[in-house]
Amino acid sequence: MTFDGKFLEKNTEITFLFLEVQNSPDTRLSDKYREVEMIDPTRYLLTQYKGTTTLQTFYFATIQDKYLEQTSYGLKLSANYIIKYITINRIEKESTFLITYPNTTKALLNLTLDTCRIDYEGLTFNLNRCRVNNMTREIFIQGGLDIEIAANKNVTITFGPIETPIT
Repeated sequence: MTFDGKFLEKNTEITFLFLEVQNSPDTRLSDKYREVEMIDPTRYLLTQYKGTTTLQTFYFATIQDKYLEQTSYGLKLSANYIIKYITINRIEKESTFLITYPNTTKALLNLTLDTCRIDYEGLTFNLNRCRVNNMTREIFIQGGLDIEIAANKNVTITFGPIETPIT
């Protein structure tokens, strides 16, 4: 972004105002900024940017109040895993989830999982694309979340079967 304006003395404090923008709840690009103002401490407008530009957030929200359980606890058994957490950011309709699992477990198939759903406020969303990649130890969950989930809400993700640890 380039501003055209008058010369500023060294150590002059300035403020940038980004007007009318909706930040993305994740690391995607923000809405386009339509107007940016640069002002001095006395609120004097130094210059204005009237074009459009976007910014990107590079920090994921930390998941807090999380809980993990499994349906079987013996060694090398088939189990569904249940992740419960409280959302920090809203989750948009049709969002995707990427879960990395430890190398002590493995998915039974390198295709799709039989159980793959999200439960939220009494609603169950059976997700139609829940793929496993044993090489990267990732479960990619997508397709079927028909509503937006608000911030600060309880969410449960259930997926499986996954083989429990061998030791």
